[in-house]
Amino acid sequence: MASYDPTKPLFILSTTASIGLAGSCFALSYVAIPPILNHAANASSALLTWRNLYERGKAASPPVAIAGAAASLACAYTHYHPQAPQRAYYFIASALLTVGIVPFTLTVMGKNVGTLVRMSDVVAAGKGEARLALNFKGIPYVSEWIEYPDVAPTFKSWYVPTSAPLPLCRIQYRSPATDHRGIPPAEPPATPYTIPTLRLPNDNLLMDSKKIAHALEEKYPTTPPLHLDSEVLPRVEALLPKIMGPLAPVFMPQVPTNILNPASAQYFEKTRAERFGMSLPELAKQKGGEQAWEAGREGIMEMAGILREKGGPYVLGETPSYADFVVMGLMQFARRLNESDFKRLVDHDPAFMRLYDACAKWLEPDH
Repeated sequence: MASYDPTKPLFILSTTASIGLAGSCFALSYVAIPPILNHAANASSALLTWRNLYERGKAASPPVAIAGAAASLACAYTHYHPQAPQRAYYFIASALLTVGIVPFTLTVMGKNVGTLVRMSDVVAAGKGEARLALNFKGIPYVSEWIEYPDVAPTFKSWYVPTSAPLPLCRIQYRSPATDHRGIPPAEPPATPYTIPTLRLPNDNLLMDSKKIAHALEEKYPTTPPLHLDSEVLPRVEALLPKIMGPLAPVFMPQVPTNILNPASAQYFEKTRAERFGMSLPELAKQKGGEQAWEAGREGIMEMAGILREKGGPYVLGETPSYADFVVMGLMQFARRLNESDFKRLVDHDPAFMRLYDACAKWLEPDH
């Protein structure tokens, strides 16, 4: 009868770890990335799928690689014999290849990974109340993106050919500037042209998420309601300045480096410096940090109180509404900027994370 090999469990562990790491790389390379590179219609969803896979892999791969490599080294130590060291060398090579995914990713794939991360950040950061409302209602749409400096010139000369085939609904950030049927600018003191902008099937163009929400309610009455007449919605909207105002010195300086492309980053830095009367780095230095979080704490806790009033997970209890998407937009914005700031925000009260988890399914469309 053959004797039991005590290294067999270690061999199984090292092999399983290697297969798991190879599978994760395969999923990233052949499942998530091709739609992005091929500019498919669902490229935004593909980017978010890739980002989800990447973040999970980034968290899970190092301990898996270390465990697998350790098992291989243990096998090498057990099987080493001065007269026949080849088998031990194979196990050592396996250990090096298993942990080699980390330096390989950093050196060979680092630039591409960084680009995809930034692209997914931009996609996710654009998922505000309007996009959440579209996903919640199940209305198909297509997103098109434009850099900040091009928003006003594009919208001033926006042309929508009436003969062009239209999806049911489109959140639009870019369109051919071949005519002069533009979007009327917003009334002062509001910013004249903002994103997102929605083009409805009748070619009506709308700026401002709240106006878009009202249009969706009117245009698609058979879809789940947003409860825009809820008494709690004005309270939620009124609290946003009490949170975003104090936390602007924390959040705004991170936008150019953590979310935007270079062209938009330069524009954002310039316009926000004019708005705040100082550069964004100076804003962070003078008014950011602990003093900003302390100043925003009152508004954050008031918002948490609203989330708890009806037992959650939604503002209205068991019924999702547009008010949830207002809060969700704030939390998702923080998460796109910095995971630690997101955690600090939601850690103020468990109600925030309950709402986030309940609404997460509407961050991506089902189509």
